Amino acid sequence: MSRTSVKDASSIPCKIRLLSREITACSARLLEPLDLTPSQSEFLYHLTHGQTSPSQIARMMGIDASNLSRMIRQFEERGLVKRKADEENRTRVALVPTAAGRAMAVDSDPHAELIHRAVDEALSDAEVRSLLRSIRKLSEALGGLGAEDMPKPAKRRRR
Repeated sequence: MSRTSVKDASSIPCKIRLLSREITACSARLLEPLDLTPSQSEFLYHLTHGQTSPSQIARMMGIDASNLSRMIRQFEERGLVKRKADEENRTRVALVPTAAGRAMAVDSDPHAELIHRAVDEALSDAEVRSLLRSIRKLSEALGGLGAEDMPKPAKRRRR
């Protein structure tokens, strides 16, 4: 089955969704030799850059607690992360990367650099500023939409 390309998509939301998928697929190709998914690489990034709270990491990644919990278990099984009591609040869990986890994070960082460089080479500074403004506007416009904004379904006639 052939995929629709971004240039062939019919609407801006479709183009954005397809571009997001292309970025994820590119990340997956680059991370494949490390046996990491893009989400796992993002988790390692947050973990090795000062975030130790599972709830903070989940919020930053935009995933729910059950998905993060599954990822943490996988990383524990691979020896990449450990859980310990949070020193500031002993009732909370803190995540700590192991030496292997820190090494894996260092190994996975170049994939993000390659993607950033590709974007930097494709867009001028003015285009980047314009794109960032557009992303912010779209985020604000979409952020307030909810189920209550949907039109009520038409009543169906009984036969």
